[in-house]
Amino acid sequence: MNKERRTTPRHDFLCLVLEHRPDKSPHPQATRVLKCVDFSKGGMLLEGQKRFDEFQVTLDIPHDGTKVDAKVRVIRQDSNAFGVEFVDPSPELLEKLHWWDDSGQSSGSDA
Repeated sequence: MNKERRTTPRHDFLCLVLEHRPDKSPHPQATRVLKCVDFSKGGMLLEGQKRFDEFQVTLDIPHDGTKVDAKVRVIRQDSNAFGVEFVDPSPELLEKLHWWDDSGQSSGSDA
């Protein structure tokens, strides 16, 4: 199995992500809370099974307790988790995540 090299540092921590149902989706549940178990400036690994290919999330930024919205796209599905990438991250999101660049919080650079 080939492993891709990550271009951004990866961080192992647990935080909660609020998934919002896309406007035209027939799914009966409007939102659900997901656990983020791996995070980088490019995206996240979320526990559970995907419901949508692309959707909005609200992130609770752990280091300062603020919330920011982001659009994500599913890029892979594993047995008990799925990976998402940020779609056109806002300047606000990028600013909130910038602290990881110099914080030493990285756990490695392999996927």
